[in-house]
Amino acid sequence: MVAYFGCCIFCDECQLIGLVDREFSMIDDIDFSKKYEYNVDVYHDDLGELGNATLSFGAGNLVHLHFKNWLSCRALEDEKTHRIVKAKTSNNEFFTLFDCVLSHSTLYANYVIAGDVTDEFKCIEIRYSNISEWFMSDQGLKGEIGKTLKWVNTTQQFFVSVKTNEEEFSLTSKSMNSITQSGENYSINEHILFSFERLDARFAVQDVKDKAYELSNFLSILIAYPLSIVSIQVECENERTHCAYFPTFKKVERDESKNNFWLECLISKSELDGKWQAIFENYYKSVYRKISWFRLAGMQRYEGFWEYKTLGYVTLLDKYVTEFSKANGLKTTIPGNGNIKKLGTELTKIKPSINDNLHNRIMKIADSIFSKKREPNFIEKYEFTMNATNSDIVKIINLSAADFKRIKDLRDAIAHGHALEMTDNDYDRMPVIVAKIALLLTYWAFIDFGLKSDDFMNCLTRNHNQLRRRADPDLVHLARIRNPEKFFMISQEEFEKISRVRNFLLGACFTEDAQGALQYSEQHAETCQKWWKNSSKKTGRIYAHKDIFSVKKKQLKIVYDAYVECGDKQLVCSPLYIFTDSISSSSGDILAQSNSG
Repeated sequence: MVAYFGCCIFCDECQLIGLVDREFSMIDDIDFSKKYEYNVDVYHDDLGELGNATLSFGAGNLVHLHFKNWLSCRALEDEKTHRIVKAKTSNNEFFTLFDCVLSHSTLYANYVIAGDVTDEFKCIEIRYSNISEWFMSDQGLKGEIGKTLKWVNTTQQFFVSVKTNEEEFSLTSKSMNSITQSGENYSINEHILFSFERLDARFAVQDVKDKAYELSNFLSILIAYPLSIVSIQVECENERTHCAYFPTFKKVERDESKNNFWLECLISKSELDGKWQAIFENYYKSVYRKISWFRLAGMQRYEGFWEYKTLGYVTLLDKYVTEFSKANGLKTTIPGNGNIKKLGTELTKIKPSINDNLHNRIMKIADSIFSKKREPNFIEKYEFTMNATNSDIVKIINLSAADFKRIKDLRDAIAHGHALEMTDNDYDRMPVIVAKIALLLTYWAFIDFGLKSDDFMNCLTRNHNQLRRRADPDLVHLARIRNPEKFFMISQEEFEKISRVRNFLLGACFTEDAQGALQYSEQHAETCQKWWKNSSKKTGRIYAHKDIFSVKKKQLKIVYDAYVECGDKQLVCSPLYIFTDSISSSSGDILAQSNSG
């Protein structure tokens, strides 16, 4: 508790003798999700005292002062922007409101900061919802209560510096922790703050919102989940910190009783360690940051009418491929009419004849004059961009030409207000196609940030992520790229044989000859099936070679999540048992596992 001395907030005499601390504030926390209301006296540096009002803000609502007597605010002009207005509670809690506009007896503001401050800040610190669970997913407590408890596998923080044509700043992550007691219970809280510090000047109040959105958009795309602001603090020149608020999106609700949020994120934090400097530099210098990535992050929290969601994502796709094709030189022309060909024919008849070099120059000039240039259409730009995209990613996301044509036609109909001709299958398929577009745009964002196609494919193996699940990617091709050693080709005859076997997956057993060819083993399959159906089978740790098949360990290799295929037909086997006389050490390192699941 800090004592306060002084007589009035703006008394010139008290300011001169130092009894009034204009930057004092007792508000030490503003939670963006909560509502706040204060009875305040309102002041303006030039207009003086404006009267009593109710200050309200929070929970996504606008910052506003409602004057109890409309005559008290008559000094303010309606619809005129007042840069700064100050307010004070009876408990000497100060607020500074920025960018204020009066409408009747209510003054609306874009920002409020708890304290008597100016429009210059050294530092901006932001806390987001959910991100701490992801950031510290590997961290935990070790020890014994009553003796020693300590953090283990503490998360690696980052420090980056960014310089653009407009500004230079640093960005740091840091852990904040506290212990609270309620009766006999003690609670430990640790969360991550992200701190921006301006290196070439000072932040203005507009930067508070800009920086909060820039970082939340960036992180939201990486984890494929919309982040919300929990709180923001700004630091002034005198190193005092003040809470800030502006109206923004409400928090996306989730079941926080489940401690597995990090599993639902597209990318793991550990995959970004050591790369933060490069990816932040790429993000802030990207030409797509404001026109594509801000909107992509914003669409993550959209839960309205499906037509508008379709319109939004296809429009984002259209904009991205437009900018990409323009930057990479896609040009389209309409060839000139048949008269150019006639010109070429007539040139060959000239006597004396002209040489080939002159002939070609004349034809090139004629073509440039009579051919008409035009802008590429959406389909051409989309195909151009897809051809430049990693072919394995294209196959994995699996947005077919038919899918693209269907959703483009729907987008056009929605945009022009036409009636939609939809089948039941279309209604089922549309959400999947939209999710595929969202996943494709997210991949392009990853590449734009400086990550690799392999990084993104690794993310797609995280099957708890909702975007990945909704997009229904081609998991067979993903597995083929990530784990080619788990694919086994068999003959047409063998595939037809196992297709007729009842409960084949209960005993997927093959023998391997010297050339590596696989043949289905009915003998081993029967042994395996009998073992699984035996109610008295051994529990606990199981050694398949010994407990099920009674063979030497080196004669059996086990492959989990394996694919047995013939042409374009596959069967997934987990586990797949392969019996052989010898296993190379390298194959054993990759595939052999001694315990059966």
